[in-house]
Amino acid sequence: MKILAVDDCAINCKLLQACLGRYGDVEVASSGNQAIEMARDAMAAGTYYHLICMDLNMPFMNGHTALQAIRELERTTGAARATAFMITASSCPDDMAKAIMDGECDDYFVKPVTAKRLETLLNKYGLSGTSVER
Repeated sequence: MKILAVDDCAINCKLLQACLGRYGDVEVASSGNQAIEMARDAMAAGTYYHLICMDLNMPFMNGHTALQAIRELERTTGAARATAFMITASSCPDDMAKAIMDGECDDYFVKPVTAKRLETLLNKYGLSGTSVER
């Protein structure tokens, strides 16, 4: 499985890599702009991301905006739709609803990131196997 982990905090990126590394190849972006570029490059190469874990609150471009841009790229290029989890420190119900409705993410979870929480979500979306076909 090809995974994109996006967070402006290097420690959180390392944690996501450690938790998700057993499920596939994890690539890291430190900003929304970088995530969009990496998704665009992957789509151009025909190597789509199966999973995107996106921090909600990042400087310059938040996770909602970045994920919306990636979803638009998926639609316009015909790329497979990646499963997307929005990650944030906020537990506000309005943020959760916005993440799912406006951000077009599949699920939402509150930091701290844990291997168990990620495993639960991966199982929920059928991504915990070692091979994912798209």
